[in-house]
This record gives sequence, structure tokens and C-alpha cells, in this order.
Amino acid sequence: MRRTLSILLAAALLAGLTLPSCSKPRAAEVAEGPRVTGGSDEAPGSVQGPAAPADVAEAVVLSDGAPFCELAGGTVSVKERLALGEEVKRVSEAVEKARPLEGGAEGDYRRYRLESGEEGWIEARLLGQGRLMVVTVERSPTYTEARTSKPTGAFLPALALVAAHAEGVGGGFVYFSQVGRDGAVQKGFLKDDEVSTKQADLAVALLFARAAADPAKTRGYYEEARKNWSGSTFDAKIEGALAALGGGKEGGPAEEKSIGSGTCLEDNVNVRDSPDAVFGAVVGTLSKGDRVEILARGTEELTVEGQTGRWVRIAKPAGWVFGARLKIGD
Repeated sequence: MRRTLSILLAAALLAGLTLPSCSKPRAAEVAEGPRVTGGSDEAPGSVQGPAAPADVAEAVVLSDGAPFCELAGGTVSVKERLALGEEVKRVSEAVEKARPLEGGAEGDYRRYRLESGEEGWIEARLLGQGRLMVVTVERSPTYTEARTSKPTGAFLPALALVAAHAEGVGGGFVYFSQVGRDGAVQKGFLKDDEVSTKQADLAVALLFARAAADPAKTRGYYEEARKNWSGSTFDAKIEGALAALGGGKEGGPAEEKSIGSGTCLEDNVNVRDSPDAVFGAVVGTLSKGDRVEILARGTEELTVEGQTGRWVRIAKPAGWVFGARLKIGD
């Protein structure tokens, strides 16, 4: 049976399994950056995606932990959870309206088959056509049509994971879909030379996602990316992230712990998924006067936009802020 490299990789990372010749750490929730906005769950603005290829009855899971369900009497109950990037095959074209047994909004469910042969129901919005891909440039513009003259005005950041395919698109574009942390679906077009399906690139993206979801282990995941996936598109990003923590190429001291609280000194201060002003995706913002709990601090003094300081990791919104923009302590 065929299973894409992306699901093998994602499943191994999520379960802490071993792929041939190399052991991989566990990966979790994917960090998200700017998303295509507007329109409905079917498409942002005027996006009209290509039809699915007639000979491809597969879909890719877009949300880590997506429920794989049994359906009875208009309700669904979870049988198991699926990994981000897992491929499933559609059993039929039937669509059933159903509501989760444990509560929640009604959704459209379709019947799919796993590689194991087990069949069940998955909410349609949690699936995308194609295969798992990762954005490789810092800001990849999204488009409502497969033309550069039709930008949405939104961008996907480096390391963003999407499901995408080029069948029926042409012109150097792929059609992508993504599920945000809020459950909203984003769809549109990306340039095909700004995404990658390489094993190393997908692995690094999943490790950075894990680092964003579990900041206490940030250094460990960055070091795993360096050790196991040297030669990926993101080598410079890995080294930059470690350097911000005081690691660099030769390693370095651990982060300082439990340094208390702080107050934001400016408006519109970015919170990033990694301690890097260039490559770190923005996951939130702070306003002047906002109080934050500081969980850790990098050991290296850096200069960013004329200000000197260290990166600090905050609890809420979870991520990294350049310390010069905070007043540390009461």
C-alpha cells in the first residue's frame, strides 16, 4: 500500500517511533502564521479550487488529533485520533450531517478508509486534497486564483504546513488548504516553488511546531533538527534559533529559568513562535501596559532594530518576545 513520506514522518514524530536509520522525537500541534481570510469555509474571497483528479480518491489530515468516528443516529463518537498529514481514502461521495456525541457544532462528515482497512467518518473541513507540504520562504503570498495578479493580501510564513496539489492548476501554482488553531479552514493558491515535500524540510517544520507547542523543550527540538536533518532548506533558521538561545554551532548554556513577570513597553509588539525576528512566525501581539509571565530567557544579548536585549519566553500568548520591549519585574 502507498503512504506518502509525510505521513510516515508525521506519525513517527507524533508517536516517538523510529524510522529506518534515524530516531525522531515526538511532534505535536503545528504553529500557524498569517492565514488567508475572508469568504466562507469553502474558500477565502473568490477562491475557486480545481476539481479533484478523477483517479485520486485520497485526502490529507490537516489537524493533528483529528477525530476518526463512528456515526449513528445523527451523532458521531470518536474511535481514534489521526495524525497531521495522514492519508485516507474516500469510500463514498455521501455526506452526512452529524453532531459530536460529546457536544459541539454540527458538521459535514464523509466516510473514509485508513491504510489499515478500517473505515469511519471524518469531518470534511479537517481534510485537504493532495499531500503534506511546507512553505520554504519567509512570506509566501496567497492568491484567490492561479495568477500573480490575484493576491489575497495575506501570506503564509516559512515552516507553515499545508495540504496542496497541482493537478488541474498549472502555471506554477498549487492549490492549498489549511486548518487554523481556531478550526477555520483556509484555501487558496501558492507558488509551487515556495513549497517543499522533501523529508528533511517536513521533519524540521514538525520539530519547530513541537517547540512552539512545548516551549520548555524548545532547545531540545532545535538541536534534534540540527542533528538529524542537516542539509534541509531551514539550516540557517535552525542555527539562528539556537544562537538566540545562546547555543550557536558549538552548543551553549541552558536558558535561565523562572525570571518572574514583565510589562510591555510598546504597542503592537510581536510574539513569535521562535526567538528569531526574521524567521519566527508571529503568533500574537502585545499592547503597551500588558502584563506577562516570563518563563525563560535566552543567554545571548542581541541587537534588533537598534535595541539590545535577550529573547524571553512568555506564557500567554505562548511564544517569544524580544526583551528590550519589556520591563522585567514589578
